[in-house]
Amino acid sequence: KRVEDLIGRPAMSMSYYNWTLIKIFGELFHHDGYEYQFRPFYGGAILLKNKETGEFLPMMIENTFHRNGRILGCPGATEEEGSYNADFTETEDAFIGRPVIKGRVSSEINEYKKAQWECVLRPADEVLAVHIPRGTDMSHEAFIRSFRGSFQVAKERYPERDPKFLVCFSWLMDPALAELMPKSKIAAFGNAF
Repeated sequence: KRVEDLIGRPAMSMSYYNWTLIKIFGELFHHDGYEYQFRPFYGGAILLKNKETGEFLPMMIENTFHRNGRILGCPGATEEEGSYNADFTETEDAFIGRPVIKGRVSSEINEYKKAQWECVLRPADEVLAVHIPRGTDMSHEAFIRSFRGSFQVAKERYPERDPKFLVCFSWLMDPALAELMPKSKIAAFGNAF
């Protein structure tokens, strides 16, 4: 209906067409109010895990960043002065680069020794991408219940697949929303990640 309103005749937008293909090819399943899509991880980052504490730390491996820590060119991050690259290097015994802290890429380059840190997610590793259908219950209890059950459903219905993590690329993940509405369901959802 939206496309028809825009162009005056029935049609399907490219976005809706691509979404339909994802469903047709069985790359998406529903579980407890949310939708989960098998996909390769992307985003120009890796995920490190501390072997002792279990702490997770995203680290950028590509892209250019505004001095405020956001990707250069996105709204509010267009001036090139003070920008920096990911500057990632992996050696035999360390990961060297810029970590992501509270949704912002650090301007400082840090070294994480492989004796303490392991890489648990790399680009192209399979993940489950969380999609939030309109009208979904976003209470903490509802999304935690769905998230916890999603891997079991994936294992039962798609035994040939092996997703490593849940990811979400929604605008709802923007840390600025949690700053504006700290006690909201949206903030709680973002904080879960």
